[in-house]
Amino acid sequence: VVGFIGIFLFSLSFTAIGLAISAFTKSQTVAGVVSLVVLLLFYVIDAPAAHLGEFGASLLHAIAPGDKTKMLLQGVITGSDVTYFFSIIAVGLFFANRALDAHRWR
Repeated sequence: VVGFIGIFLFSLSFTAIGLAISAFTKSQTVAGVVSLVVLLLFYVIDAPAAHLGEFGASLLHAIAPGDKTKMLLQGVITGSDVTYFFSIIAVGLFFANRALDAHRWR
C-alpha cells in the first residue's frame, strides 16, 4: 500500500510541475516538450552528485525525487519524504495559479 502512495505522490508532483509549465506557455507542443525536458532533468539531477563536493552532493540528493520515491516503494514512510512531495505539489499548483491569474488580467 505504501508503494502505491509513493507512486501516487511522485506522479502528482510531476503533474503539478507539468501543469505549471503548461500554464506559462501558449502552445501545447511547447509545454509538452519543456515539461518533458524539465521533468527528465529533475529525475536525473542527482546523477552528477558523485563528481561534486560534499555540499553539492547533499544538495542534489535533497532535491532529487528518486531516493524519496525509492524509500516509499520499499514501504518506509517518513515525514520528510511526504513533506517533500506535498511541497513540490503546492509550489507547482501555486505557480500554475499565478500564471493563470496573470493571464486572466491581461
